Amino acid sequence: MNEKFRRLTRVLERWSKVASEDITPQSEIDGGLDIDSITRLELVLAMNKEFGHTFDDVDVLDAKTVSDLLKLVPTSD
Repeated sequence: MNEKFRRLTRVLERWSKVASEDITPQSEIDGGLDIDSITRLELVLAMNKEFGHTFDDVDVLDAKTVSDLLKLVPTSD
């Protein structure tokens, strides 16, 4: 897996009850990872810190899968 995915799964593991090795790009945020909307707001802050980027709360709240979240992570220059 690429570095962005590895870093994101590490963040997601902290906020879900799923081990990082069980998280896939197709994992559903609500159902598969059991991350509710309140926890997602905390997730936004954790993603901001991990990636050094300010994510839009609405974009993160609208994401359905881990792949959707990955699309929000900027690529390194």
